[in-house]
Amino acid sequence: MNGTSAELSVGKGIEGVIVRKPDPAELNEISFAYMDPHDKLKIVEDKETLKNFSRSVSISKEAFEKAVGLNISVPFAAVLRFMNMSQDENNSTVLNDEVIAIEMGAEIKNLSDTINIYFKNFNFDRFHPICTSWNGEGSKPNWTFEGCETILIGNDIKCKCSHLTFFAVLLTPINETISSYDLNTLTIITQVGCGLSIFFLGIVLFMYFLIRKTKASTATQILIHLVCALFLLNLTFLVNHFVANLHSRVGCQ
Repeated sequence: MNGTSAELSVGKGIEGVIVRKPDPAELNEISFAYMDPHDKLKIVEDKETLKNFSRSVSISKEAFEKAVGLNISVPFAAVLRFMNMSQDENNSTVLNDEVIAIEMGAEIKNLSDTINIYFKNFNFDRFHPICTSWNGEGSKPNWTFEGCETILIGNDIKCKCSHLTFFAVLLTPINETISSYDLNTLTIITQVGCGLSIFFLGIVLFMYFLIRKTKASTATQILIHLVCALFLLNLTFLVNHFVANLHSRVGCQ
C-alpha cells in the first residue's frame, strides 16, 4: 500500500502492526487479518480476500477522518494483539484468549461507520459469545457491552463497535446460573406475588363463609376447594422459604 507500515512487538505475547497515512487522499478503510494466533497480522487492501482469514479487523474511513479532526497531523492506525491478557476482574472466559487493541492517537468514539472485527469458524456450542470492550483503566480488564454489537452467523462472530479501545469476545455458558442479585430480585417478586395471592384468596374464602347458603352447589364447592388448595400452596411456599433461611437442620428434615 502507499502509506508506511511497520510491525510492532511490545513484549511477550503482544504484537501488531502500525500504518501511517500521511496523504489525506489515502484516508480509506483499512483491514488487518490473520489466520491463527501464531500468524503475524497482515494488512489487507482487498475486501474480497478477508474471507480467506479466520480473524480480521476493519477500521473505517470515518475513524481516520475523526482522527484528523482531532488535530492528528499524520493519521495512523495501530492494531495490537494480546495473547496474555485474558484474565479479567470477573474471571471471564475470553474466546481463544485473544484481546485486540486499536489505537489512533486520539479518542475516537460515536462512529456511525463502525469498527468491524470478525472471528470465523469457531465452535461455541455450549457458550454464548458476546462482543465486549475495555477502556484500558485498571490493572485487569473490566469488560463492558457498551458500544459493541454482536452478530452471530453460523459459526462466525461479527463485532460492530462504535469506538476504539480493547476488544474481546466473552464466552458465557448457556446453562450459567443466575447471579445472586437476580436471584434475590426474583425471590422478592415471588414472595410479593405469593403474599398478594394469599390476601385475595383469603378475601374469597371470607366472602364465601359470609354469604354462603345452607346448601351450596357442587360447582361452588369445587371452586372453594380449589381456592383452599391455592391458599395452602402459597402459604406453604412462604413458610418453607422462611424455615430455609433459618438454616436449621431440624426445620429442613
